[in-house]
Formats: sequence, structure tokens, C-alpha cells
Amino acid sequence: MFRVSRFMEALRDGTPIPPAPRKRRGQAGPAVIWHPCQDAPTPPARGSELDTHEALSLLDQLHATHVRSLILSGNEPMTRPDFFRIVARARELGLRVALSTDGSRLTAMSALKLAAYRVDYVGIQIEGLQPTHNHIRRSRHAYQRALRGLGAARNAGLQVGMHMALNTLNAAELPAIAALAESENVDRFHLTQAPPADCPQGGVPCNAPQQMTLAALEWLFDHVWKRAQKGDAGNFVTSRHAADRVYLLYWMITRMPNRLPELRERIDRSAATKHAGVLNIDPFGNVRTDTTGLREALGNVREQRFSDIADIAARHPRRS
Repeated sequence: MFRVSRFMEALRDGTPIPPAPRKRRGQAGPAVIWHPCQDAPTPPARGSELDTHEALSLLDQLHATHVRSLILSGNEPMTRPDFFRIVARARELGLRVALSTDGSRLTAMSALKLAAYRVDYVGIQIEGLQPTHNHIRRSRHAYQRALRGLGAARNAGLQVGMHMALNTLNAAELPAIAALAESENVDRFHLTQAPPADCPQGGVPCNAPQQMTLAALEWLFDHVWKRAQKGDAGNFVTSRHAADRVYLLYWMITRMPNRLPELRERIDRSAATKHAGVLNIDPFGNVRTDTTGLREALGNVREQRFSDIADIAARHPRRS
């Protein structure tokens, strides 16, 4: 994850470019992104998702491996009947828990339950303005449900973010969605690229072409820089963009060339460890170091202990 706002504040103030976030004391293990349920319809040949017993056993293993944070992600994790049992156990074990959701099942009651379990962060997936979002989600009420879920989470006192996965259908709507996030007073705006595991069904294009992605990043950098100069950079982050940090070098050439050596050194230092500290678990228990779901799995938690797989990842970090 690249914290654009922190970077722009450092440029504005002339302070050192912020380093990657440090692990918390006593939490030496990786962060984990877990997709606890598969998207329907899914071909039966792919197998079955982890059942409740396997899911709870996995949480115990994450705790034993000193995992510092758990992100429940995928198309909609809350569709699992045992979702709150999983959240309750994770918090009981002291795991830091975040949720990425489409908001469709995030009601006032469920938001209050998340707050009661002290879930650290809830990211609401917004695919675009109302027609685009409804088209991608294949539901005429998806946009309304997402905003209602966002409001419910905010009213429950949860830290709330708006997540936009860039694709060919919504790239032109980035400024409007960023403005929506600002008007909704969310705590974070997160621009990402959707991996196949997160893509909705129905042939929706999941990745924007390279030039479209670079144009979106340039707009975002300019937008946050303008905000920073006015005194409030907000909280804008990006992830899963292969070129976000490198493209920043190009962005800075015409603006602050004197800071380029420092930025280049920062990028070189972070590249070696970019993916070593994050592991992804799909609904079937496969563990990978990438977010695409396409690279060969390092192992499966049904066949190996998570700690053993994490050791393999730590010895042989791989880029996505």
C-alpha cells in the first residue's frame, strides 16, 4: 500500500519521504489477506471453501504465527453464515481485523456488531457512479446499498474507507468518486487494481490498460498535491498498481527534481520487501505471495501448517 497523502505532505513540508510502516512490537509475522468465501457462480471443479472448523483452526494458526493483521476480503465476505463467528474468534485472539465489503449486507445492526467486536477498519467497494456501479455489480440497487452500508458503518463509529478498483468502465469517473468520498467524510480513499479473485462475475473487465492506469495515478497525485498545498492532504492510498511508486519519479521530474535521488533510494529499499510481508489466502486454503490469484500457491492450509508456509514465503519472497 502506498500512502499518497503522507508522501505529498512530506514534499510540501520538505521533510524526509516517509518510510514503509513498521511492524508492531510483538507482531513479527506477515499481514494476511483472506478471501473466506468464493464468488457465485463458481465452477465446482475449483473445490470447496474452508468450513467453519477449518476457518477457526486457521485463525489459531495465524495467531501462533504472530500475524499482525487480517483483512477479510473478496467479493463479499459477509455472505458466509459464520462470518461473525470468524470475526469474534479473530478478535478474541488479538488479531487486528479489517473488512473489505460491497456494503450490501452492512446494515445498522451488523455495523454495530462490527463495532462491538472492535473491527479496525471497514472498506466499502464503490465501482463507479450509480449506473456504472449497478452495472458492474449486476444489481439495480447495489449503489444504494453500498452508500447505505457506508453510512451505517460511519454511524456505528467504525473507521470507514471507500475503495475503487480501477477498470475500463469506471476510470473516467475517478474524479467524481473521489469527490463522493470527500463529501461522505470517509476516513480513507483507496484506489486499487482488482485481482481476479475480487472481480465480479459476468465478464466485467477487471484491469484498466496501462495508459489509463497511469492517467488515473497522475490525476490522483495532482489532486492530493493540491489538497496538501491547501493544508489538508486527506487520506489517499493506492495498492496493486505495479507502477505507482515508479510513476511518481516521472511525476516529480517537472515538479521537484531535487527530491528524485531520495525517492529513488526509497523505492529501491521498499521493492525488495514489498510482498514479503503480505500473504494471500484464497477460499480454498491456497496461500500465495501475490494478489492476483494466478501465481502458483506456496502451499495449502488444509495440507500444511500456516507457519510452515509463511517460513517458505519469508525465505523466498516473490513479486506479484
